[in-house]
Amino acid sequence: CTNFLMDLDQDGYGKPSEIKCLCAATDDFGALVGGDCDDNNFNVNPGVSEVCNGIDDNCDGSIDEDGAIGCEQYFKDMDLDGYGNEKISKCLCEATGTYTTLNGGDCNDNDELINPEGTESCNSLDDDCDSLVDEEGSLNCVDYYLDEDGDGYGKTLSTLSLCGPRGGYSTTGDGDCNDTNANVSPAP
Repeated sequence: CTNFLMDLDQDGYGKPSEIKCLCAATDDFGALVGGDCDDNNFNVNPGVSEVCNGIDDNCDGSIDEDGAIGCEQYFKDMDLDGYGNEKISKCLCEATGTYTTLNGGDCNDNDELINPEGTESCNSLDDDCDSLVDEEGSLNCVDYYLDEDGDGYGKTLSTLSLCGPRGGYSTTGDGDCNDTNANVSPAP
């Protein structure tokens, strides 16, 4: 005789606790392989892939584990600002642990004020994760005027809002009517 396992759902996998030694398979005892954790559901056995559905589809003792069919990429979000580190993610059926967001792009996951929605500020940091630091128009910028002659006064209509002097935009004083001659300026 051969040991056949009970296979009520006829999926080819049987219940390891129900065995009969038979000369031939029967309707109820027809499996040679065990491991079926739900012998009433044809779609649940060790031979199927895990699916995001709240069931242990593949009978491995885990429900909806990483990489299950239908999973989404969740990013680790240590500072809980709604943005995660793009280099640290898992394909999950739902948010779990520190993998709580579907939004990547956080360039500093230890500071909730730094993320793609952050406000760029004059602080030597990339607050909005665009790979630029203290760019033009940042919070707390100052108007710097183009001072081509280096006399400390720039052209009134040539200005940039900057965190600090950059290139020819080096002065906060304006009103120079001849910016090619250092001897001509609004200076007393």
